[in-house]
Amino acid sequence: MRTSPRDVGYGEASRASVNHGRPVAKLVPVQPVPRQFGQLPNLLVPRDFDEPLPESELARWEGDANS
Repeated sequence: MRTSPRDVGYGEASRASVNHGRPVAKLVPVQPVPRQFGQLPNLLVPRDFDEPLPESELARWEGDANS
């Protein structure tokens, strides 16, 4: 029986992968690790983060020397 990593889900029993009857790998369930967002735990993203920039700010980012 062939076993791929997709065949072993969370919390299932371990399975052995064999080649010509000899065990070559053992797939075991893993415990999911909670992920932390970035390296700044106290980072606050402002509500208007996704809003378009004001024209004066946009001109400075685009290198307009007249602003």
